[in-house]
Amino acid sequence: MNNKMETVNEVTIDTVEVPRDLMINLKNIIEVVNDRINWKTSELLPVGLICKQLDEIIQKEKEKEEE
Repeated sequence: MNNKMETVNEVTIDTVEVPRDLMINLKNIIEVVNDRINWKTSELLPVGLICKQLDEIIQKEKEKEEE
């Protein structure tokens, strides 16, 4: 029998409440900057992921408001 103990790492995600308008403004700024910058290939995925996350947060909050 193996006496090795398993450790479980808990991951906590800090959250902050921000107005939806701020999220929308951030997304709009990223879109404008995207048109003006020559991104390095390695930067494209992270920028795209941030835009996707912002879109998802904005959509979720919009749906909550409509309920």
